Amino acid sequence: MKKNSKAHLDAVRKYDAENTRQINLKLNTKTDAEILARLDHVKNKQGYIKELILKDISYLKKLEN
Repeated sequence: MKKNSKAHLDAVRKYDAENTRQINLKLNTKTDAEILARLDHVKNKQGYIKELILKDISYLKKLEN
């Protein structure tokens, strides 16, 4: 199956619909400048954000115990 074929695109859309969610952020260039500057220096923005969230979850679990 070619990556650009209709069948491939349909399969990707089906997989995405069944297995993924998309979260969008709208950041203000003035009030969120520090956040945007940091993200500009990160190669993998999604991985970086996920790592921070997982660290936060781990921290919160430790507080519960």
